[in-house]
Amino acid sequence: MNRASKKITCIIMASFFLVLIISCSLPSKTTSSSEWKFTPLPDLSQQPLKLNVAHVINERFPALSDEQIKRLFVQTQKLLKQYFNLQVIFEKNQRISIDEFFSYLPEKIISERNEYIIDARNINDEVKEQMRASIYSTLLENEQQKSSVINYAKPYLVNPGPVENFLQLADELVKTLLHRVKYW
Repeated sequence: MNRASKKITCIIMASFFLVLIISCSLPSKTTSSSEWKFTPLPDLSQQPLKLNVAHVINERFPALSDEQIKRLFVQTQKLLKQYFNLQVIFEKNQRISIDEFFSYLPEKIISERNEYIIDARNINDEVKEQMRASIYSTLLENEQQKSSVINYAKPYLVNPGPVENFLQLADELVKTLLHRVKYW
């Protein structure tokens, strides 16, 4: 496995574990919110560990095939055994929609976290300027590698204008971010 494949595998696995952790901490629809304030730590001494898995489907993005999921589980099992000496069995690989996945969240949680949800329609010029200034100050930390940073970022920008300095790059990064937030 080459370095790029390992990196992609790590990214996929990190995403998988994030969804897995969130899934494990979600209550069933019959559970009251007071019952799931604390998630107990699993007993890792009782191996193999059995994990119920849900494959969350978001129609806006390509879905993994059954074969890809199977390979992901096998690779995850190997890495957990290799690095953590944990034996894991995946069960109940059920497919659910993203809407169903989020329906398990209690309304109280959603309302309390609503301020952290970004709605691109509510981002005014003042917020855009704050974003640009923040990105620009971060970019300045890499002044020694300015051309490398710009060259690295250019292919990922959406409809970029001229980008010859960090100020222009910050502008283009804000435009790209806002463009992509609309899809979320």
